[in-house]
Amino acid sequence: MGEYLSSFREGELVYYLYAKGRKEIGSDVVRRRTQLIGHTLMRNEVYISFQPEQWREEYTLKWDNKAIVADA
Repeated sequence: MGEYLSSFREGELVYYLYAKGRKEIGSDVVRRRTQLIGHTLMRNEVYISFQPEQWREEYTLKWDNKAIVADA
C-alpha cells in the first residue's frame, strides 16, 4: 500500500493518499497536512461519535460584511 498512501503522527496515525492512490480511486481532491489538522480530527471525532442525521460541514453565515463559520 506504500505506493498509494502515506501517514504521519498527530497523536494518532493519520493516513492520506499519494497522487497514485487518488488516481486509483478516481479522486481529484488533494488533502495536505496543515496547522488545522488537530481541529479537523476533532471535528471528525464529533461526527463519528454523535452520528448526526444532518451535518453541514463548516457552513458560513454572512451579514453586513461579517461572517461566522460554524463547525458543528
